[in-house]
Amino acid sequence: LLGSRREARAREYEYDVKYKDGSEGALGSKLLARRGWDKACKAIDARMAQRSGLAIRTLSSANVEAHLNDCGLSPEFATHYRMSALSGGQKVKVVMAAAMWNQPHILILDEPTNYLDR
Repeated sequence: LLGSRREARAREYEYDVKYKDGSEGALGSKLLARRGWDKACKAIDARMAQRSGLAIRTLSSANVEAHLNDCGLSPEFATHYRMSALSGGQKVKVVMAAAMWNQPHILILDEPTNYLDR
């Protein structure tokens, strides 16, 4: 695999390959998966997503605590509280933090400040 891909049909990509004789071509993801190259295809997909800014954050305690802190909640809410124990305003902040976890380009909110304490 050469490390690049393009969309061939709906929901399928073609990956650029180089054969032993030096010639190049493209093979579909389903064919490559059947031949045991699915792990390499996923690595290319992850690399391309990272280049385009679509990288998914690692779900770790440190990342969640930092994200909640950025959204106005203390880090202990990530590990020490159940949602049922939070106030209405804290629940709104948690839901807004969850909506912003993957860093969307746009977020449409209807009355987002309802139930906020401050």
